[in-house]
Amino acid sequence: MSKSKSKLRTHDARLAIIEDTVIKPPAPDIPTDAVAFARSIGFICDPWQETVLHSTSNRLAICASRQSGKTVCTSLKALHSALINADKSIIILSPSERQSKIMFVALMKHYEQANRPLFKAETTLSLDLTNGSSIIALPASENTIRGHHCDLLLVDEMARVPDELYYSAMPFVAVTHGAIIAMSTPFGERGAFHAIFAGSAPEWERIKITADACPRISSAFLAEQREAMGDYWYLSEYMCEFLAPETGLFSPDSIRAIFCDIEEYDI
Repeated sequence: MSKSKSKLRTHDARLAIIEDTVIKPPAPDIPTDAVAFARSIGFICDPWQETVLHSTSNRLAICASRQSGKTVCTSLKALHSALINADKSIIILSPSERQSKIMFVALMKHYEQANRPLFKAETTLSLDLTNGSSIIALPASENTIRGHHCDLLLVDEMARVPDELYYSAMPFVAVTHGAIIAMSTPFGERGAFHAIFAGSAPEWERIKITADACPRISSAFLAEQREAMGDYWYLSEYMCEFLAPETGLFSPDSIRAIFCDIEEYDI
């Protein structure tokens, strides 16, 4: 190789480094505090939402009533993280592509309120920023999500996400040591989401918000819902209780009791 070509390639490499630095400016006037960022775009947090936005836990599980604001809150937390940190990859996962899109749309509404800082490119399910960070909402298929990695994984309506899909997504954060935020309304005593809340693994920070603690849901509406749907569904959908299947002949507790009795007799 001639010296002139070698110098040219060295120059090109240095230019690439310079260009890479230039296209990753800091976000303009974005508060580093997530709650302050929320206020700056007109989002007034409930106390529990402030707890979520301030959380630095690497594993955060939110068990929340329907319409309590878990999606708008966690999508705001994800957007804020992407804006104030360069080269961060954020992935949204849910039981369906439609559900993932709902969360992505909520995130984009926050982004519009912030006047779209650091914009680079956008599709119906992704946003790229000039600081190198990106957000993508994935379709809910175990066969098509492999190969990704991320610094933050959002799992929306996790109680209804098939366990094989959730476990297939765990390698996303293996190398990055990324964070996971799992949020859902309960869907019975089943699956990985129930296991998180039923367990005591110290790495998980757990937050529970019932409908009667949400200022936007009236007591009159809750009384109407309890009358209309009965205790089983009311307690699950609004009071965040993990219940045994309604039509099951034996509850999980009774089955566990049977096996405990058998073990006592050393059969």
